[in-house]
Amino acid sequence: MKFGVFLPSHGPAKSPQAVHQVAQAAEQAGYDSLWAADHVLVHQRFSDFCLIETFVTLGYVAAITEEVTLGTTVLVLPQRDPVLAAKQAAAVDQYSGGRLILGIGVGWMDDEYRYLRTDFRKRGRMMDEWMDVMRVLWSEDEPSFQGEWISFEESAFEPKPAQKGGPPYTIGGLSDAAIRRAATKASGWHPIQIEPEEVAAGVAKMRAWANGEPRTVIFHARTELGDQADPEVSILRGSMSEISDRIGRYAEAGVEHMLFDFNTTPTAGAIQDQMERIASDVFPVHKTA
Repeated sequence: MKFGVFLPSHGPAKSPQAVHQVAQAAEQAGYDSLWAADHVLVHQRFSDFCLIETFVTLGYVAAITEEVTLGTTVLVLPQRDPVLAAKQAAAVDQYSGGRLILGIGVGWMDDEYRYLRTDFRKRGRMMDEWMDVMRVLWSEDEPSFQGEWISFEESAFEPKPAQKGGPPYTIGGLSDAAIRRAATKASGWHPIQIEPEEVAAGVAKMRAWANGEPRTVIFHARTELGDQADPEVSILRGSMSEISDRIGRYAEAGVEHMLFDFNTTPTAGAIQDQMERIASDVFPVHKTA
């Protein structure tokens, strides 16, 4: 299994300094990936989801790391302009030397869609079209597209991403529509906060719908070490042995890349401490190249 860390671009430790510290410490500790979330303008009742902008964060992290993969977990694609998002993703992929994974999803905040002047009710159809638009821009020498919402022709889009054809998509969400999209239009599935048995059921669906094509599973897990962990908040919790056992169950369910979200933790130093304890105790048992 590979292991990643959710950057403190949101949560109680949120700050540029915390992002810098955690990013460099995670790479030094041997983590495979670093991830940033996406929300732009949220209702006050969801103020915990205020965060530092996703692409800016990953562009910054690209400059202070060397090899670690960078990802979005997840970009709420239908509420963004897909041409601009394609340009931003291409830039991050260029600056990082081809290290970007684009985790994307349809989201769940109807207020945010309204604030950003897009249509929450049509977000599934928009998601499919936006994915196609971005792939065309990343891969065609003279991009053209005619869709329900987006049309362009005789256009030029440069520079392309460092990865030929653009960064891989992974699809966030737990619905059958999300899992089918992961199977048919992406490189894999990106679930969050569900039990190993639920992961296994989703993986079985994805593999059936993928018709034998390989797909990866990246699992986003809120994580707390220690006896005081809140079971309502963290899916990975407790002692190191308990967490290691749970990771083993997720591996059996089909998870290939485990993303630890420590963002209930109050400081960058405390996040770093938990990261390093997991690297010391869990990596020797579960980590693969």
